[in-house]
Amino acid sequence: MLCHWRYVLDNLFGGVKSVTCLGATHLPKRWDEDGKPYQATADDAAYATLQLESGVIAQINSSWCVRVRRDDLVTFQVDGTHGSAVVGLQRCHSQARVNTPKPVWNPDVPQTIYFFNTW
Repeated sequence: MLCHWRYVLDNLFGGVKSVTCLGATHLPKRWDEDGKPYQATADDAAYATLQLESGVIAQINSSWCVRVRRDDLVTFQVDGTHGSAVVGLQRCHSQARVNTPKPVWNPDVPQTIYFFNTW
């Protein structure tokens, strides 16, 4: 599941030095085109942590079990010392460090900042 993201990392951020990966089968029972159940024989999710030659750490999660609750079917978030960027298939949003809101952590009070508006 992760082989396609390798060339994205190689071409945008540099070569991969090491990989730690975990595959999982979250849906062991599936249904075929006729609605008949069967036992899964393949993983449906992969979770990886990769260290690049530059020292950058990348995390990639790929799953066939995820419902989309973000701007696009696939998103990449890159965080650096001067800001962050979130990229989908069609758009890119960025936020400079100096423009990052300073929320107060209090789990008993609703958050007053709508973070999507600050990108």
